[in-house]
Amino acid sequence: MKKIIIIVLFAGIACSKQDVPLNVEAAFQLLNEAGQPATVYNEGESFQFLFVIRNKTGMQLTFNPDFIEEDFFRVFRLEQSGFVSMGKPYQNAFCQFGVGQFIIAPGEEYRFNIPWVPEDGNNYYPFCLTNKNDPLSKGKYRTAIEKPIHVTYEGGAITIAERFVIDFEIK
Repeated sequence: MKKIIIIVLFAGIACSKQDVPLNVEAAFQLLNEAGQPATVYNEGESFQFLFVIRNKTGMQLTFNPDFIEEDFFRVFRLEQSGFVSMGKPYQNAFCQFGVGQFIIAPGEEYRFNIPWVPEDGNNYYPFCLTNKNDPLSKGKYRTAIEKPIHVTYEGGAITIAERFVIDFEIK
């Protein structure tokens, strides 16, 4: 009987140990030319995508960029028949072959940002090759990040399963 009680108490202590808050935030925004979040733009106005992962823990975090897939920062135009792809601002996501993981120090953040119409000669790391997009015409649009983000730390993992959707308009 004593052996069972000891095992249960040990398991309870091991499962409830939590030394640091596991606070990781992710945010997805479109920014106007002044760098402010916006969802309405004038025709011809420039905008950029910003996706941020913030480490609000006291530990180093590591993440694999597997959430950057074919539709990451892709823009869809709302038509009568549904959403039609207008493309994305980059051709490939990584300038270095074999990018495996990114590290975020405690209290720091990692930012993915790139304008819809990238400027020649500018570096938008980790996006290596950019597309020569034209400014969007008047209409209603959507962009989304839908794949879960997996962040690891020494001794565990956090999954951000939130779906990030931004509906925006060009007037």
